[in-house]
Amino acid sequence: MKTMRIKYLTLVFATTLAFTACSTDGNDTPNPESEPGNWCGTMDEYSITTENMINLIKLAVPDISDFADDIAELLCDVNVAKIKYTTTDPEGKVIMASGLITYPSKMKEYDHILSIQHGTMDVDGGPTDQTFPIETIPVFRGEMVVMADYLGYGISRRADMKNTYMHAKTTGTACADMIQAARQYLGTKNNLKCTADSIRLIGYSQGGQATIATLFELERRGLGEQISLIWAGAGPYDMVAFLKESFNNPTSRKNGYIIHSIEGVMNGDGLVLDRHNIYAPEMFENGKDSIFSKCVLSKWPDIIGDDIHKVLHADFFKENYGGDNTDVHKLMEHMAANSVVNVKDKLSESVHISFHHNPEDTYVPYCCAESAHKKWKDNSELIDLYLGKDHPANGAEFLLDYMGDDYFALELIIVPLINSVIN
Repeated sequence: MKTMRIKYLTLVFATTLAFTACSTDGNDTPNPESEPGNWCGTMDEYSITTENMINLIKLAVPDISDFADDIAELLCDVNVAKIKYTTTDPEGKVIMASGLITYPSKMKEYDHILSIQHGTMDVDGGPTDQTFPIETIPVFRGEMVVMADYLGYGISRRADMKNTYMHAKTTGTACADMIQAARQYLGTKNNLKCTADSIRLIGYSQGGQATIATLFELERRGLGEQISLIWAGAGPYDMVAFLKESFNNPTSRKNGYIIHSIEGVMNGDGLVLDRHNIYAPEMFENGKDSIFSKCVLSKWPDIIGDDIHKVLHADFFKENYGGDNTDVHKLMEHMAANSVVNVKDKLSESVHISFHHNPEDTYVPYCCAESAHKKWKDNSELIDLYLGKDHPANGAEFLLDYMGDDYFALELIIVPLINSVIN
């Protein structure tokens, strides 16, 4: 049952579950004296019943009707809360951010929080912009699930807060602060008992990189001993290798992610470079450079095309990666510094990372997982996802593998929905 095609994991239940998501207010400003990691209020709370979920699934996937009873046995009623909390921006200023918490409605106690770091999505499609992100489905096996909106998503999506895509520090900080704020929120629920402070971390693609960045931040805070599980799937842990592999495979639909990575690191590090020294001349023709500020990521591939030589400056393709182009050299230095394989040398003895990746992945090169596994060989294992599938499909496999064999029937929902979206 592991044959599936999927484009964006987060799109599935957002399409299926037609509930009204809460609106966000980008004008929320925390007290200047606030500390990061504080719960600052609840934007929305609601419940989703299994009956409602099944009825909506039947509408979206009529063929599922014969299996509805079987699918219903895998689901449960869930509570959802969207909260505001404090974190820090790239300059260290305390700002307001947002995140989502979901747990089974009948849950009375929990012994761990599962922090799921989300994959790449448009800035208007973050966890709190959805009613039930597909990546939160581990809630159905009885887990307390927490998801942070990265900077530039949710209530931090505003003109003066650009997304810091793949920026290790701000990503890890936002996720770690969300875990802390979620604990504060859950502490107000008298009908919920926390029996242990254990933390689990999982994430795929950008979420895989964010998972490792969150691990580092939690360790920095002395919370490494609380982490009981780490699953990182297909993350670009080595950003330099990610770029160089793209040079070797010049025709690809992933060029938008390359630009997004470059812009995210520049935003996160406050790096001011001349874009004419970073991008190819074609990027400035016919207004294509508008993507840097106006166009959502999902539209980028159709705008910039598949040829990397028409995206990046010619100096990237010289033997020493940059030639005399000091802007390219500076950018590569910052890309290396934000590669999680370079952020930390040693991990706590108690930490064990399970890396998952497809050797034939054409979005994020397998060498990224190999590099990370080699770096922390004593603290990790590398598990190959099924050959013959590409990056998005393996994201579904990664998530269902975590759920366990009993939940692979959920593929009956995922496959028709995704095929209807991408065909």
